[in-house]
Amino acid sequence: MIRLSEFYSFFSRSRKSFSLILFTSVFLIIMPLETRSEENPDAEKIFNPETSSWLYAYGGYGYYRWKMIGTGNLMDIFSSDLPSEGMKFKHESTPYSVKKYGIRSNIFLFSVGLDYLGDTLSMPTKFDSEKELQEKGDKKARQMKYLSGITLGNFSVQFNITHREFNSTMTSQGYESSNGSISSIFYYPEEGSYQLLMPGDEIAWYTLYTDYEGKLSYKLSFITMDFGFRYTKFDSPTEIGISQTATNGDILMYTENKIGNLFIGIGSYSNIAGDFYLHIYIPVNMFGFYKAKNDYFDSSDASSSFSVCPSSEGNIAITYLLKHLKIEGGVDYGMHFSSLTLSDISLKRDISYRDTYSGNLQTAPAGSYVDLDVSRIEFFWGFYLHASVFF
Repeated sequence: MIRLSEFYSFFSRSRKSFSLILFTSVFLIIMPLETRSEENPDAEKIFNPETSSWLYAYGGYGYYRWKMIGTGNLMDIFSSDLPSEGMKFKHESTPYSVKKYGIRSNIFLFSVGLDYLGDTLSMPTKFDSEKELQEKGDKKARQMKYLSGITLGNFSVQFNITHREFNSTMTSQGYESSNGSISSIFYYPEEGSYQLLMPGDEIAWYTLYTDYEGKLSYKLSFITMDFGFRYTKFDSPTEIGISQTATNGDILMYTENKIGNLFIGIGSYSNIAGDFYLHIYIPVNMFGFYKAKNDYFDSSDASSSFSVCPSSEGNIAITYLLKHLKIEGGVDYGMHFSSLTLSDISLKRDISYRDTYSGNLQTAPAGSYVDLDVSRIEFFWGFYLHASVFF
């Protein structure tokens, strides 16, 4: 069976070249805008009201989707007409209709703000735990973002914290052995023993996500360039590939994941006609690290590890700009890929799984050394419309 780490090995070797080509192209496109910004030094107040106005507030609506793709399902896309073996599931996330609103203040050198996205108008005082999400089993989408920064001329240092909670359901499609037989999936929740998910069984599928972002931004009215570091923690059901002597298989397991990445980003405004502008922001991760642990293993115990975790969360929008009003409609997107390969890691508890080739039940006992592949493939995207006022 093809492991996700193998699928990403080519991407890992080529992503630096891809990032260089991408940002060189974007830079060449927006070079003329920099000349225009030098000709209009007051444009900063027009094109970046979020960071130049003493008060900035917005409200609107969004229509968002969240999609998880299993490794086995992904490999079917790239394999031959014969489906690949392994664990298969279908993530059912109906569209989320959400409210978006926020406020930001910029006084002297300092700025603070708050952004909220959710399926209710009231801001949450706390977010649910993994256990609460499993017990409730309801669809939910909430995101809170705390903003802060210091600005000196065209440069600013920003520190943002984002907490995200998306909840939906996952339907098991069973575990397919190489001989074509379909059996149950082994799922290890946060508490208790494993559950066997037969085809058609459903479980809560969720993301409890906290993101810490620090970045240095350089602004020239039409252009924004960012360089920073992002540290992300998310608790969620995660795919685990397990291998020991002569056998291997796949399981779903509640896991605490930690990912750190350096990133670069470029944003620009381009005039379409009159007061209408096209706004684009594209960030790309450069390199980073990935750690994972739960009651059964801790990635720090592995003799060696290899990880790739590319991602990008960007925005494309059409903006109508006036002196104190901005109306914006566009598309948000988020693509998150994470793969962690752990070699010779000691298990803390027994792990049962089904062998990929024979379909037979196998057990890796506590204290034994195995190889693990930890992976997650996640997409967010949606449309939004909101209006802003600023002074």
